[in-house]
Amino acid sequence: MPRPGDGRGARTVARSEDVVREAAIGRAALSPWSVVHRNDLPPFDTRVPYVAAVVDLAEGPRTTTGLVDRPDPARPRAGRALTAAFPDGVPLFRPAP
Repeated sequence: MPRPGDGRGARTVARSEDVVREAAIGRAALSPWSVVHRNDLPPFDTRVPYVAAVVDLAEGPRTTTGLVDRPDPARPRAGRALTAAFPDGVPLFRPAP
């Protein structure tokens, strides 16, 4: 997947307001992630521990998200296949079956 400055033509502009909505099929791969054990801000204070993650969408872009339905939140794996989930209408990801 092209990344900014990798010579394959991909370029992004931080904080750009030039964005559009695109349909997505709901598949992604886990990229960087972190298990959050403490967060004092509502509503996150009631969700610890949780996994904050960056995922590579099947269509190409990356997005920040959270992981749900993890039996052990300390064991995510980079590259793991994920599918979209929408608990409470919020787009999150869970391990693919």
